[in-house]
Amino acid sequence: MNIKRGLIAGVIGTATGALLPVILIGGYTLFSWFWHNSPAMDREADLNYWRTYGAGTVTGMALFFGLSAWATYTPPGKHRFVSTLGILTLCSLLPMIFLDLILGPSPPTHKVMEHQTDWSDILFFSLLLLAVACLIVLFRWFRTSDSEATAASPQSHPG
Repeated sequence: MNIKRGLIAGVIGTATGALLPVILIGGYTLFSWFWHNSPAMDREADLNYWRTYGAGTVTGMALFFGLSAWATYTPPGKHRFVSTLGILTLCSLLPMIFLDLILGPSPPTHKVMEHQTDWSDILFFSLLLLAVACLIVLFRWFRTSDSEATAASPQSHPG
């Protein structure tokens, strides 16, 4: 296991995952403001929207990218980041949808009925992501150790 390499990759993946939506959404918003010559009221409404809803997007992308990078570079062997990201997404998306349907929306914590980022939901779903990433690491580690044990075993030669 390459713990140090996995932790460094996880930090880089988390930073990339946090910056990517900010750059993409911010760039699109700035381009849209410039292209449509948006008045100050529209720009303020866009900024308020992203203050309210943007934290969940940034946190989710940071978790997915960080755990995917960690699960890619911690086990021995060569693994691809994109395939790990795909496996993590597919293996965690259906349980997240199922749990969200069972649990339902969280009750509003403010007098305003507008939904904001609920950090307890993010913590709950991040534990599910962490469990899937740990299973990926364990599966790859056992698969690598089994193939090394098979390669190291003495082979009988006919003769």
